[in-house]
Amino acid sequence: MKITCDVIEDLLPLYAEGLTSDDTNFLVEEHLKTCTDCKKQLEAIQNPKELPINTDIEPFKKVEKKLFHKRVQIIALTIVLVLAIVIITMAYLTSPEYLPYSNETLSIKDDEDGKVIINFDDNVAGYDIESHKLENNRGYVYHITTWNNIWNQYISKNKAQSIILNPDDEDVISIYYYSTDGSGDRLIYGVNLLGNGGVLTLPRLALAYYLLLAMALATVFGILLYVCRKKGKEKTILEKIFLLPVSYIIAHFCIKGFETTSYSMQRDFFAILLLMIPIYCLLLLVINLYGKTKNKRNTIYK
Repeated sequence: MKITCDVIEDLLPLYAEGLTSDDTNFLVEEHLKTCTDCKKQLEAIQNPKELPINTDIEPFKKVEKKLFHKRVQIIALTIVLVLAIVIITMAYLTSPEYLPYSNETLSIKDDEDGKVIINFDDNVAGYDIESHKLENNRGYVYHITTWNNIWNQYISKNKAQSIILNPDDEDVISIYYYSTDGSGDRLIYGVNLLGNGGVLTLPRLALAYYLLLAMALATVFGILLYVCRKKGKEKTILEKIFLLPVSYIIAHFCIKGFETTSYSMQRDFFAILLLMIPIYCLLLLVINLYGKTKNKRNTIYK
């Protein structure tokens, strides 16, 4: 019986490994004497060609570069997030808690040189002083308040101690102590220039104006961003500009909540601007990561 090439081809791997019987070896060898195709196939099995080693490392470099960029973005995201949390925490810890007036809060005395000295109690961490000059150069009227905060109570424990109110020999006509609870200012030194009337020191409204301005800018640039949503370059530029007022709004609510007035406007405004920076960077990073994820998803589905 003649054995076909198909049968021999099935046996060749076993034959090459020496796993066939003597009878099978005889049949295979007899077939190979007359079949050049099967003989070549046996030679290919016995002497396999080595596959060339791919030395192109460019794809690995691309993968490594993508992983590096992703790690950098994650690290940057973590840093700005931690920075924002630190700023919010410090703003809370150093937020002034204004103290009501009492004889223990502060005391005023005149020295021999005409200086007015104010001594503060140990629970006073800081003070705010405003002054204005009377008409006809008659002297100055001062409005003062004191405050403490969590940072000074439990961590730093700095104390205001004492100050000279008129180091340049200004004439001190009156000193009023103002509280932040809505009560009128209290005369604690000098002459009452108001007669039977009263005076009330109000909080600053500048933060409200800044917040309204930021909301207006966010609305305008938000509309422009929607109009140019399909224009690549214009959209990118407007997106970055739009995030500026948005960052300010978020920072304001993180520092002041829904309150828009302040007795320490400069301090609060500085804290808002300081927090605005990491919030802006955080929004840029989030949008960038979201855009890359969206593009990758669209590529997969295509």
